[in-house]
Amino acid sequence: MEPKHKKDAAFSHLLSNMLDGSAHALELAQELTNDRDEHLRALQRQFATAPVMGFRPGQIIQWKPGMKNRLIPVYGEPAIVMEVLNPPVFDSNKELDGTSLYREPLNLVLGIQDVDGDFLTFHYDARRFEVTADLGEAK
Repeated sequence: MEPKHKKDAAFSHLLSNMLDGSAHALELAQELTNDRDEHLRALQRQFATAPVMGFRPGQIIQWKPGMKNRLIPVYGEPAIVMEVLNPPVFDSNKELDGTSLYREPLNLVLGIQDVDGDFLTFHYDARRFEVTADLGEAK
């Protein structure tokens, strides 16, 4: 059996390492918090950034990184601007209360192709999209 003083020394060493580690963990947590805060600020700036001239029918657009709040289209999948709504419409579905979709201004009608190849249109918030290509005005 080990003498008690050796166990106490080992425990003290472990305890001091844990305390040093918790100070390090506190610094690491602060760094992570700062990184999250900066990332959140970057997302806010990205959300608020809109094309200088706005969107127009015929433009090919996609989700801005980190802005997707609907199932379709998926990131990187193109959508075509069908119509720009001014003023925007708001979904009046009370079941959306408490979700990210509640009172979202829907000011774009986008056309997408579903997995079956069918062409569908949906309403979206323009602040969440960016231009990927410009096909010119719809004819």
